[in-house]
Amino acid sequence: QLDLFLFQVIPGKSPYGSWDPGRCLRCAVVGNSGNLRGAGYGPTIDGHDHVMRINLAPTVRFEEDAGSRTTHHFMYPESAKNLAANVSFVLVPFKTLDLVWITSALSTGQIRFTYAPVKQFLRVDKDKVQIFNPAFFKYVHDRWTRHHGRYPSTGMLVLFFALHVCDEVSQRLWFGADGRGN
Repeated sequence: QLDLFLFQVIPGKSPYGSWDPGRCLRCAVVGNSGNLRGAGYGPTIDGHDHVMRINLAPTVRFEEDAGSRTTHHFMYPESAKNLAANVSFVLVPFKTLDLVWITSALSTGQIRFTYAPVKQFLRVDKDKVQIFNPAFFKYVHDRWTRHHGRYPSTGMLVLFFALHVCDEVSQRLWFGADGRGN
């Protein structure tokens, strides 16, 4: 029943269109660790076709270093925030309740708490909502982490997503833990 309601709330068309062999789709994967502070990479990041950001990943006041464009924002319910109408919200579901939450946040607002408080309502363009496929999540965990840790990080999942949908992926210095392990 959940899956039927989910597909009523979120449209089911491909957000990536058809593949064009004459075009190189360039993507930047930008984390939220603070590694970019003082780097001045903002214009370079913004020059990509897709700019994929993870969790809270602030841009306001960090445009010179982190850029200002976002095309895809990958989040789980506990890190979710409202997005501009031109940004795709990509839910990374770590648990079944995350799928219940997204349908609630886009309709009735019934879910307010998972293991932590979550947004009751989410302001995003429903036509730009995507759900990270749990089978791809498992593929990354099985093939690339070899089950090191309980599950792959959101950043690792987004990086592998980008490697599968983009022709060129930039992530050097824009991703990962800072000097304090954050």
